[in-house]
Amino acid sequence: MKKVGAMLIGLLSVILLVACSQQGASKKSTASSSKTTTSSEVKKTDASSSEVKEKEKKEEKKEVKKMDLEAIANGDYSSIAGVWQDDKGNKLVFNDKGLVSQELEGYGASLTDYGTASEGIYGGRDGGFLLEYIPAGVSIGDQVDDQGQVVFKDSSDATKNRLWSGVGQASFAEQGSFYYHVGDQ
Repeated sequence: MKKVGAMLIGLLSVILLVACSQQGASKKSTASSSKTTTSSEVKKTDASSSEVKEKEKKEEKKEVKKMDLEAIANGDYSSIAGVWQDDKGNKLVFNDKGLVSQELEGYGASLTDYGTASEGIYGGRDGGFLLEYIPAGVSIGDQVDDQGQVVFKDSSDATKNRLWSGVGQASFAEQGSFYYHVGDQ
C-alpha cells in the first residue's frame, strides 16, 4: 500500500510539473505577444511623435519674426527687412540699413512710450509721413482729439508685426494706413 501511495504521489507530481511547465510556456508566449504589441504601440507612438515634431516645425516657420525695436532705433532694420504692403497696395521695402527708396528717406527711428518706434520719412509727392513700427502683441489704444472724438482706432491684426503711416504731426492723430510684411525683397 505504501508503494501504491508513493506511486500516486509521484504520478501527481509529474502531472503537476507538466501542467506548470505548459502554463509557464503559455505565460512566455503571452509575454512575448505582449512585448510585440507594446513594440508596435511604441512604433505607432514614434510615428505620432515624429508627425507632431513635423507639425511643430511647420508652425515655427509660420511664427512671426520678432521686430527688434532697439535695433531699429540703432539703425539696424534687419528684423523688418522685406516688402511691406497696406490695404491700398502701397509698398515699402526695407533692407538691413532702412527704407529702400529713391524718393523717400528716413531720418532715424526712436523708441516711444507705448511700445513702438517712430520715424519721420521725408520726400515723395506729399513731402513725407510719420512711420510707426509696431511689433506683434502690441495694441494701440483709441486716440481722441480735444473734443473727445475718436480720431484713431487700432483695427490692425495685433498678432502680426505691422507698420503704420500717417501724415499728421503726432502718431495716431489720424486713422492712417497699416502695412504688413508680405515677402522678402
